[in-house]
Amino acid sequence: MLKRDIFFVEAEKLYCIKLMTLKAIAEKLKLNEKTVRTWKNVGGWEAKRKQYLKNKLSFDVELYDFSKILMESVKKDIALDKRPNNMNLYVLASILPIVFQQKKQEEARLG
Repeated sequence: MLKRDIFFVEAEKLYCIKLMTLKAIAEKLKLNEKTVRTWKNVGGWEAKRKQYLKNKLSFDVELYDFSKILMESVKKDIALDKRPNNMNLYVLASILPIVFQQKKQEEARLG
């Protein structure tokens, strides 16, 4: 079996989804960096990585916006001295940890 058959898909995943550098991928999989670079070019990994980041960013923004809408609804109810909708509270409590985790990951990626 060729190295490509064994490592190509894993290397692609590490580059496109895990956002690792070519050097880090080569070290992790014990491959020559030039081999990984060739695979990247042949496999169109740069475009796939950009698409992944675009989709992820879009989802993150939508989730953040949705949580803001829920938060505003809860705040409005409280300001009007009304009991907030239980479903809104439940959903908000469920998604806030995800929003915070995404924010933390984004900050870690940016350094």
